[in-house]
Amino acid sequence: MILCRKQKKYLKGSYNVIKGQPDVQFMVEGHTDNKSISTAAIKDNWDLSVLRATAVVRVLQKTYGVDPTRIIAAGRANTSPLHRIQVPMAVRKIVERVSLFFLNWISSLS
Repeated sequence: MILCRKQKKYLKGSYNVIKGQPDVQFMVEGHTDNKSISTAAIKDNWDLSVLRATAVVRVLQKTYGVDPTRIIAAGRANTSPLHRIQVPMAVRKIVERVSLFFLNWISSLS
């Protein structure tokens, strides 16, 4: 999975926060919509969500040099929806997302 230019631009903003907190670990969480997928390369929504997360992790490592021991890649498939209803195609890109969670943010501030 490859990130487009716009996605990389947003990721650069996240990196600016990440680099300012070198002792903080974080998790990149991939999500999908509720439409099932099954291809030769992608078994199901779980696979797709993990592929989204690892695509972001790879850019953070290769482009920005983020230490891989600080990052966890996780997939949530469609288990954590923004909307609990069938979403129209126009909304699908919002639901198909990647979230960043700072895991030890509070303890690192002291």
